[in-house]
Parts: sequence; structure tokens; C-alpha cells
Amino acid sequence: MMEIKERIKFARERAGLNQTELSRLLQITPQSVQKWEQGTSNPKIARLREVAKALNISESWLLNGTGSINPCDTPADDDTMEEKINYLLDQMDAERQKDAVELLEAMIKQQNILRKYGL
Repeated sequence: MMEIKERIKFARERAGLNQTELSRLLQITPQSVQKWEQGTSNPKIARLREVAKALNISESWLLNGTGSINPCDTPADDDTMEEKINYLLDQMDAERQKDAVELLEAMIKQQNILRKYGL
């Protein structure tokens, strides 16, 4: 299996981009991309999401080399809950994202109250 540094380089080349072009898309320095591909540093999880989007590839493939390199139109059954939630949030505008987060927070509060009273 490829290491993350190899997956980044493979996906970048597959997209027909050089390191400078990818860095411009991500608004970072070309040296950052170079370090990722050399394996001297790794992008943070949030940045990996941006890389996947910029290169039009699957986040799960980029992160751990599993599944298809191609992004899906819908979350796959074997995607993690985080990937499914991120997919759904990406389909919403900023206002709806805020509403969704507020709804989830309210549900967590309700769950905690029910647990507190053993319900």
C-alpha cells in the first residue's frame, strides 16, 4: 500500500498539477507540498480534506489508502460517520450548516439529560 506522501504525489500528478499549482489552489507555500511528498511533514486532517477536494479525490483514499480514489456522489456504506456528516454538511450552504450544528448540539444536550436521569 502507498504511504500518504505517495498518494498525495500520485493524485497531484493524476490531476495534471505541479507542486506550485497545487499550493496555489490550497493557498499554501510550494514548500509545504514538497515536504508532504517527501514525507518530512504531513498535512493536518483539515488540510487533507482541502487537498482531496482540490484534487477531486476521495478523502478516505487520501487519508488511509482505502476505497476508491474517486469521490462518490453519495457516502458509501463503509464510510465513517465523520465522512458521512462531512459529506452532508458540504451539500449545505453556510446558514444551513449552522442550523445543522445547532440541531446536533440540542440533540446532545437532550441525550445527556436523559442519561442523567437514567431514561
